Amino acid sequence: MSNTIPNREEIQSQLANKQVGQKLHHDARTKCLPRLYTGQDVTHRDPKTGKWHPAVVNQKLKEPRSYELQTPSGQHLRRTREQIREAPRDDTPGATTTTSVNQAHSSPAKAQRPQPSPVSASPGKPETISPPGTPAQQPSRTTQSGRTVTLPARFRD
Repeated sequence: MSNTIPNREEIQSQLANKQVGQKLHHDARTKCLPRLYTGQDVTHRDPKTGKWHPAVVNQKLKEPRSYELQTPSGQHLRRTREQIREAPRDDTPGATTTTSVNQAHSSPAKAQRPQPSPVSASPGKPETISPPGTPAQQPSRTTQSGRTVTLPARFRD
């Protein structure tokens, strides 16, 4: 009869291997944010409202990913790198950046994303819906990707 209870070193080794795998999967989708420099124009997110406001980097703090910012009103704030974005550069002469700062950096929840188009017929194929009373053909639509969507029987008139 053999001993089936794993020893402590084996368990710790398996745990370390699992953690390495988890870290690899997590790091696959992350990105490194560029370092910010003293005097650099940035925008910071207000944690209460989620809106982005202009500021200037005063210094990098000793805590990881933390910076001290100064707002146009003179207020000093501490923000982590996730709450700071580089101010957009407007190369148009005479353009102001304050209006473009708020538009370019809206909160992620309110960011304008392209809306998926409703299910419609593809450009090459007309949408085919059978007239009422012809059970041979069922109403169907073709999406942009070419997938045919057929209405379930319970939703047909």
